[in-house]
Amino acid sequence: LQRMYRNPILRLTSSYIVGVTQLKPFSEGAPSQKEAGNEVNCVTPNKEGSQSHRYESYVMQTGERPAAYRQSKTFTVGGTRSIIRLPNGSLLAVYSRPNAGGTAIFCTHSSDRGRTWADLGQIAQDAQPETDMGDGALVRSRTGDLFYAYRHNHYRGKQATAPDYAIRVSVSRDNGSHWNAYSTVTSHTLPEKRGPSQGLWAPFLFEAPDGRLQCYYDDEKTPLDAGFPGHQWLMMRTWEPSTKTWERPVVVSRAHDPKHLSRDGMGTVVALSKNRLLCPLESVEVMPPHANLVRAVFSDDGGKTWSWQRGERAVLYSPQKTDFMALSPYLTRLSDGTVLCIFCTDEDRDLPNRSGTPPHLLTMDVKVVRSRDAAKTWSRSETISTSHRAYLPGIVETRRGELLAVWMDFVAGKTLGKYADGDGTSPV
Repeated sequence: LQRMYRNPILRLTSSYIVGVTQLKPFSEGAPSQKEAGNEVNCVTPNKEGSQSHRYESYVMQTGERPAAYRQSKTFTVGGTRSIIRLPNGSLLAVYSRPNAGGTAIFCTHSSDRGRTWADLGQIAQDAQPETDMGDGALVRSRTGDLFYAYRHNHYRGKQATAPDYAIRVSVSRDNGSHWNAYSTVTSHTLPEKRGPSQGLWAPFLFEAPDGRLQCYYDDEKTPLDAGFPGHQWLMMRTWEPSTKTWERPVVVSRAHDPKHLSRDGMGTVVALSKNRLLCPLESVEVMPPHANLVRAVFSDDGGKTWSWQRGERAVLYSPQKTDFMALSPYLTRLSDGTVLCIFCTDEDRDLPNRSGTPPHLLTMDVKVVRSRDAAKTWSRSETISTSHRAYLPGIVETRRGELLAVWMDFVAGKTLGKYADGDGTSPV
């Protein structure tokens, strides 16, 4: 919701897909029919590539059925996208709202698996009118501290002539009741607004297996400074406790071919093993009309380097129908090792949306895909919501065998959610 007017033209990449996407190690190239056995009917290069572009991602067709989750009725939820479960089983979520002429971010709590919610504490506030604040992510560290990263931007109204952008972090040491400012991941102020957007957006916090705190975020200024105006790269910085600063900026995702437009962002991350990280993200087609799709990149050294440097980004999900979109992915790893990716798509509509359309005008449903083999293959998608006006989905395991899927619903004007059984056997 907070990204509604962020505005830059989103251009993503689509490919032919029926069922499941096979993410082959990038050094292996495209999978063959022989490798995949009788599960594969065809292997088709995506629509961006050609015979002369063998590095482009490939999409496989598989016979695995959709997840077929049993689902509950829809109900109101206290926050969207980044919901976390505490060790005692309670849930925490975050939302932004107008407050005292400005904007405030609040932490909200549920002790009944998401059925009812109550505010815990205010995370941050800005009294300036038209402040763009929120669009963030919660994480609980192994020490028990809670961190929330959010964007804190001024680019509307009177501030539009000299905008400023920042990614900030707040901390709570009492399970969300009280919050204090912790740090600024990155920030910049423009003396005057000119040229393409230079914003910072959609941060995501991740505690790496070695305990390092990483912050992923969308960055339009870094590619501009590097000579790529109008591009957006997914970046990451690591918290250094000794200096109390966010250091070592890394490009997590951009197009491998510098001639291709990059509009990569909204990344979320899980650890598949000690050093192997998976990051799905919203991206764009290389060719017009630049429909959105979900790509994925991997790291085998805990986030120091990423697979886009060695070959083109993989396609995790793209609608089969030309020009239709998939966007706003969110990833989670369940207690049994299953990886779920929830996202929005217009592929069941009669007409496709256009990239760059404000989110509240999109006609999107919520779907989910599942991988049980460390993201090598993915199930066919299953629909979670058909409101046609959904955005910013998220998913959390409320207890073993039970999931809570959430999304912003622009028809209802609030965040909605529903339960689904996570293993196909547990009652909802």
